[in-house]
Amino acid sequence: MRKENTMNTLKLALVVLLSMLLSACGDGMTGTYTGGLAEDQVLTFHGNGKATQETAGMEVQLEYEVDGDKIKLHNPDLPGTTLVLTRKDADTLTGGPMGVLEFKRKQ
Repeated sequence: MRKENTMNTLKLALVVLLSMLLSACGDGMTGTYTGGLAEDQVLTFHGNGKATQETAGMEVQLEYEVDGDKIKLHNPDLPGTTLVLTRKDADTLTGGPMGVLEFKRKQ
């Protein structure tokens, strides 16, 4: 009986460890941020490198990659263009030309 309990505990620990490792594999970037130059932009990160930008009623599909505290946004329709944002804290992204853009996580 004791050996069975030990095996069950080890199995549970393995499941928890695998779950933690798999969640660490994602880019961790999800959620909606609002801001921009006129405070009218909405950036939504869907995870796995996909994002949406909404401005003045227009929606654009973006791709992104995370490199440390940097988020590099790419518009697949405009090759060679990249907007780099920096995670200032858990709820704030800054960047753009001369750092004038700021996006806050929507609560």
